Amino acid sequence: MAEQVSITYRLLNEDDIDDVIALLSEHYVTRESTSKCLSMTKEEILSYADEIARDAIPQGISLGAFDDVTNELVGVTFGECDLYRKPKIKNDNRTPIKIQYLQRLYEWFELIPRIEHGITSILLADVLAVSTQYSNRGIGTELTIRQANLLADLGFTFLLSFITSEKALAIHAKLGSKCLKKVDMRTYRDSRTGEAVFKHAELKDNCIQVMCIDLRNLQSIKSKA
Repeated sequence: MAEQVSITYRLLNEDDIDDVIALLSEHYVTRESTSKCLSMTKEEILSYADEIARDAIPQGISLGAFDDVTNELVGVTFGECDLYRKPKIKNDNRTPIKIQYLQRLYEWFELIPRIEHGITSILLADVLAVSTQYSNRGIGTELTIRQANLLADLGFTFLLSFITSEKALAIHAKLGSKCLKKVDMRTYRDSRTGEAVFKHAELKDNCIQVMCIDLRNLQSIKSKA
């Protein structure tokens, strides 16, 4: 069993961006199935991590986990409101093609709950990353629980995640998350090139799972407390 450490959880702010980029570059982009299968260069990894951090953190609903002894950032979960309209990069030759593949994939995933299920009050939480040195200590689970409670308090009704790892799937199962859709990456085609760019991604059953936590259950429990 992993040694327990004392961790402080708090909202991330713009002063944390550099530390978040470093964490994502080392412990997320190089290990997450869809980005890993693209064999990104060091520059592409940094660029993608930079984009993720700068898009999400200013929205004020992303959480970080910090080691109380070292003050090191050891885990993050990001929240992005679907009503927040950040610029979407289209046909931009300055953006590496591999990052464009990822942008188009997740933009397409964001449409699924709205178009297929009529869900509109959505909070996206599709990045959960923990430093490998701090894995198996319950940090990812605690980040997800705290974020769900925060978003329930803010009045959001659904927390949406695109699950690419079995660890994340297990966390969501504990929280009663429901699978809205499984997408087989062997059949997915990039909307611009028509290529099956993620067919070799290492995924359970070759699928990305669109998971949804109904925050109304939490809100109901809190209102009765």
